Amino acid sequence: MTEPRRADVPDRVTDVRRVDELPAHDFSPERTGIDEVYVVVPARNEETTIAASLAAIDRAIEALGDEAPPVRVIVVLDRCTDGTEDLARASGAECVISTIGRVGGARRLGIERALAASAAGRHIPLDRVWIANTDADSAVPTTWLRHHLHRARSGCDALVGIVSPRAEDLTSGELVVWKARHPFGRDHEHVFGANLGVRASAYRSVGGFEDIATGEDVRLVEALDASGANVHRGQTQPVHTSGRRLGRAPEGFADYLSTLDDVACEAR
Repeated sequence: MTEPRRADVPDRVTDVRRVDELPAHDFSPERTGIDEVYVVVPARNEETTIAASLAAIDRAIEALGDEAPPVRVIVVLDRCTDGTEDLARASGAECVISTIGRVGGARRLGIERALAASAAGRHIPLDRVWIANTDADSAVPTTWLRHHLHRARSGCDALVGIVSPRAEDLTSGELVVWKARHPFGRDHEHVFGANLGVRASAYRSVGGFEDIATGEDVRLVEALDASGANVHRGQTQPVHTSGRRLGRAPEGFADYLSTLDDVACEAR
């Protein structure tokens, strides 16, 4: 991984177009400024995709420029039995070994490691720590972290980002069904762990990711919404995800993609 950098994002509120209707939220620079970023990536047997995933994160860090807060990448190696660990360590990412076997627990473990490292280091308030989550079979866009930082500095407690399966992994019919089901309007209800950012204080206040096999991302966002946190639904900067049909989480994204083919066939 590249050395931590500091982003050329001003330490003040610059855009409250989505959040200025919520005067109860604190948009002060003291709270919305971000002094530390952690990127947490759970992985189980992802030797074919982990190098590209971490390289994409590396490019997103580089794109922040010299004025960005420090960024640390944590890969949670959850019951890996292939070469994922070697590839992750070769990239320079910090690695955490997990035997949990559930993506919710793996994400939780990675964030616990991040917050413990933050507390042991510069003692930065949780309001000023941002956690960006993605997956080891996904590739973030170069401007991904800039987008997350922009939203954090605009006063958001969480960014529910969007994803797009790699077009080469879908048939033309499946791609049509995907786009029809996911218009990603201003108030879309889709939640993807592969593109989900959260302020550490908001994350801690609702108890964090649940240690479950599927749906931990949805449950976290539901808890944030219920708590009154300022949750922004993103419409741009999609993370490109694998379109594989054999996934790691039961009834997860891979299983969902399998339903696209059924719908596409019915439409013919």
